[in-house]
Amino acid sequence: MTGMGLGVGVSKYDYLPEAHTDFAFAIFCQENGFLGALFVFLLFAALAIYSARVANKAKDTYGQILSMGIMILIVGQAIANLLMVGGMFPVVGVPLPFISYGGTSLIVTMASIGILVNIGRQGEQEIQKKILAGEQPPPPSEFSLDSQIPAPAKR
Repeated sequence: MTGMGLGVGVSKYDYLPEAHTDFAFAIFCQENGFLGALFVFLLFAALAIYSARVANKAKDTYGQILSMGIMILIVGQAIANLLMVGGMFPVVGVPLPFISYGGTSLIVTMASIGILVNIGRQGEQEIQKKILAGEQPPPPSEFSLDSQIPAPAKR
């Protein structure tokens, strides 16, 4: 349930090819167990939800498309790596964002998160300006995670 402990895993010693890049999640799971793997899944799910919320609050269409593209880039790369480590995809060399060793991938991922945070900040500033000006803030969109689910109509 909790794994072997940090640094105690044995699969990294000549059992897995590219244990520090492509199969870093396998080593992580061996050392941190099911709870560690679940934690990683939840973090990527939280990133997807955050990206969707940023896209919903973006002040223009470009920000919405860009934030959803960043979500697909990072979460899609994570899903591809997790399926590859699980044996459901062929090994194609896709690193796990934020965890696998790789300079260029980490730089691009960090820059993408910076852009995502900036889009979210600009959207929040736009909403705050409208509130301070006495205008009604825009209603949540139809696909928003913040929107209320309407009650079913009585027959």
